Amino acid sequence: MQIDIATNQALADLCENAEGQAYITLDTEFIRERTFFPVLALIQVSWPGQEPVLIDPLPITNWDPFHELLCTPETIKVLHSSRQDLEIFFNQMGTIPKPVFDTQIAASMCGFGDQISYAALIAKTLGVQLKKGDSFTNWLQRPLTEAQVRYARDDVAYLPDAYEKLVELAEKQGRLKWIQQETRDQLNDNLFRNDPENLWRKVKKVGQLKEKDLVVMQALAVWRDKKAREQDKPVRFVLSDEVMVELAKMDQLTLDSLRSRRGIHPKFVNRFGEHLLKIHAEAREVPKSQWPRLKESRRRGPSSKAENLADLAWILIKEIAQRANMAPANIILKRELAPFIDATLQGRDTSQYGICGGWRKEMVGDLLIKLLDGQMTIRVENHHIIWDDHGIKDD
Repeated sequence: MQIDIATNQALADLCENAEGQAYITLDTEFIRERTFFPVLALIQVSWPGQEPVLIDPLPITNWDPFHELLCTPETIKVLHSSRQDLEIFFNQMGTIPKPVFDTQIAASMCGFGDQISYAALIAKTLGVQLKKGDSFTNWLQRPLTEAQVRYARDDVAYLPDAYEKLVELAEKQGRLKWIQQETRDQLNDNLFRNDPENLWRKVKKVGQLKEKDLVVMQALAVWRDKKAREQDKPVRFVLSDEVMVELAKMDQLTLDSLRSRRGIHPKFVNRFGEHLLKIHAEAREVPKSQWPRLKESRRRGPSSKAENLADLAWILIKEIAQRANMAPANIILKRELAPFIDATLQGRDTSQYGICGGWRKEMVGDLLIKLLDGQMTIRVENHHIIWDDHGIKDD
């Protein structure tokens, strides 16, 4: 079946028609199994009164009108589970669209559950059961099949109505500003800017390495990422994580030892062997004071007092989350609670904890401080958990 937009002029006309819209809905289809950068295969766009439009990115050479639309501050860009879609646009533009409204984030804060799927969201908000489609398909094939086109159109066909339902509900619950803040915190340009010096942390089984080997892994990871980008291949196609760990463990690297490693092709050694030897040797000369560490802070764990208070505080957090139809982990991870309480009791800086600012502070953070300061109590009354008279009571 034919795609709606396949020329520069048609794309420019579409963007002109979208000017002045309060919001547009977006989705993308892409392939990334054999490349470093995801290959954009299709863009779906819709807005109120506009049937879903499919854009074929393969013949498009002038993206300026579309990028201008994506960055228009007056037009909200609505997506569901948007992280991978935003990565596509970040790679194109060097920034993400702004502003963004992620319906998955919004749904989690409006009581629909954590990480709800698009199909489940549409069913719960609109009562529409979407037909199952084959999402794991070759979106680069042309022409697209009828099933592919139907699946792609459905991804934005119902999104405008779902978005408006979520906004209406969020306004009733007084959570729209919370959603906007959470979206800004979770989705920003920094999410897609890799720090080369920390790439080693993403290597599987890096925890097996001794402290002296981490500096070698750091250097190898930087080199691997650079080569993968240059060749537009997944990093595993350059060097697998398993091989990286084995090379980092070696006190000295030689061409013979490279050739003897499983997972390294002779052609790879001929092409990159000498350079890898140099990288490995130079990393071994880095002084201990500059070695990276798995844990930057060696501070002691939380005190037993903090651990006990965390158990009590968790009861409060779970109760508040339940009444708000939210998952407690959306407010704070349980493993972070005792360290937060320990830092609070010790008078240390707690600004790193999300519960100290924004909607989390408003919802729970201030109550926790009152609890720790002895300004409130928790009790059971008629089989219900009650805490003083600080604004939250059972109906």
